[in-house]
Amino acid sequence: MVLEKQGYQGPRSGDGGAHFTMQGVAPGDYMVYVWPQDLAIEYANVEYMKQFDSYGQKVTVTEDGKATVSVDKVLTAVPKPK
Repeated sequence: MVLEKQGYQGPRSGDGGAHFTMQGVAPGDYMVYVWPQDLAIEYANVEYMKQFDSYGQKVTVTEDGKATVSVDKVLTAVPKPK
């Protein structure tokens, strides 16, 4: 399942990070990635995304629950095809 940000809140004073809100996410286990909007990422291709596993952060969404995740790595470049 691929989700794109639905809401954006700029950095909070002091924490330097951006905050996103997603609503209507079905319960389950997900991997969250962050990259600049202009970077060409085949995010709907599961096999392609496996090369970026170290950039992702796992998150579990529960029924009627709220999940918070912090992503420490930003994907800034795409490897060249071999």
